[in-house]
Parts: sequence; structure tokens; C-alpha cells
Amino acid sequence: MVSRRQPAEDPIKAVSDAKGMKFCTSCGARMALSEFHKDESKEDGHRDTCKACRAKINEQRKQDR
Repeated sequence: MVSRRQPAEDPIKAVSDAKGMKFCTSCGARMALSEFHKDESKEDGHRDTCKACRAKINEQRKQDR
């Protein structure tokens, strides 16, 4: 008899489900929600990129002007 493996748990969903934690889509780090700016349009109420990454992105845009 051949046993069927269960599909692996989605690692991004597992990290996003961790209470009070979130995965930054820019740097890939898992951080506390306090490290993300608030955004009421998002499901969890916080932006997808952390504050540090957002600062780097804004600085780069400022230099590109």
C-alpha cells in the first residue's frame, strides 16, 4: 500500500498566523506588528513592508528625484 503525503504547510501563511507577528515582503524577516506601519486597508491592519524597509524605499525615491 502506498501512503500519500500530506501537502506541507504554507510557510508564509504559518508565519502570518503567528499571533502578533508578520512577515515583511521586502526583507523577508519575521517581526512584531509594532515594526509595521498601520494601514486600515490591509486585512491585519498593517503594511506589508516593515518600517525599516519602508524608510529605505522612501530614501531611494527621494534620491531618484
